[in-house]
Amino acid sequence: MPRNEEPASPVYEPREATAVVHKGHPHDSARLHVSGAAAYIDDIREPQGTLHIAIGMADKACGALSGLDLSAVRAAEGVVAVLTAAEIPGKNDIAPAFEDEPLFAGKEILFHGQALFAVVARSRDAARRAARLARIDIAEGSPTIAIEDALASGARVLPDYEFRRGDVDGAVAATPHRLEGTFRIGGQEHFYLEGQASLAIPGEAGEMTVHCSTRTRPRFSTSSRACSGFPTRSSPSRRGGWAAVSAARRARLAPGRRSRRSARM
Repeated sequence: MPRNEEPASPVYEPREATAVVHKGHPHDSARLHVSGAAAYIDDIREPQGTLHIAIGMADKACGALSGLDLSAVRAAEGVVAVLTAAEIPGKNDIAPAFEDEPLFAGKEILFHGQALFAVVARSRDAARRAARLARIDIAEGSPTIAIEDALASGARVLPDYEFRRGDVDGAVAATPHRLEGTFRIGGQEHFYLEGQASLAIPGEAGEMTVHCSTRTRPRFSTSSRACSGFPTRSSPSRRGGWAAVSAARRARLAPGRRSRRSARM
């Protein structure tokens, strides 16, 4: 090729009309989001007499729950009911996979702010004020905060596993050059996610329709079914952005013994 001659540009054949790769498509909820017409849970009009729920949480990061006195909570003005793990008719678990996340803590406290009980009251303010009246006794333990703490105590999120092919140890030992060190990543996966809200409305024949801002409708349905002890039928109404901050999901709990009052959480 002559020195001053440039190589010919490649020729691309036109793509088929049915090809969708590299084509921009609007998100199914984009029009509602950018126009401000997307309905969040707080935009749904509450039925008259809606009850409100506030969560009572652990004030220690780790330990054993040795006492939980809720007498003052139950006696507070506007309180209709107080729910603990003992009141769950089904299984006290909302974990998506490994059955290791109770809805309400039993004896073990795993993190600061863990749910211990729920207050159902006639107003949100009454529910929140009542939740602060609980007397919580926790025998404080030593929380696992850093990776070094986990290595020292042997704590694991999940059992160890590895992918291996060939003699890895032998290859590392025989390599002429090695680089060792430690680095830290400050990001917290999902640490910043938005607060969540739910609105449960009773329907016919003991059914309960639950509107919930959630990213994972199947997991929400699974948790509802496990805790309530009743089957669910679920259908998505709209998906939000990547964090699904406005995603409203509907789940129907099948007939059972339930209050006829709606509740907001």
